[in-house]
Amino acid sequence: MDVGSFVKYNGEEYIITKKIGDKQWQIYSPLKEGAQVAERNLTLTGAAATRVTYRGTEYLVTEKNNIISLATNTIMKWQEGDGNRRDILALAKTSKDDNVQAPVSKPTPTQPQAPVSAKREYTPEKLTKENMP
Repeated sequence: MDVGSFVKYNGEEYIITKKIGDKQWQIYSPLKEGAQVAERNLTLTGAAATRVTYRGTEYLVTEKNNIISLATNTIMKWQEGDGNRRDILALAKTSKDDNVQAPVSKPTPTQPQAPVSAKREYTPEKLTKENMP
């Protein structure tokens, strides 16, 4: 078991978002708030998200290209062409390692890159049944 693994708990599917202690895990479901559960009560489903680090924040990327922030437990709703989304998806595609560091996208002549310190606009949304992998 690891962060990003999909598990069954009480008959429902959750994603692991954090390890707590030796045999405790924080899990998250779009239909319920997060919970802390003993490992013995979880069953791995075999599916797992890819975990990447981008600009100091860890994200999970599912097979359906949903990006979940581990800092906020929210699904990120960036536009398809957003540089953050492109960079994170590229990291997930090229590596399955846990702590991959992201290169910053190169600016294009038609779309300048925002400085790293600038805040990028996005709308985080809590996971829902409709947008969960």
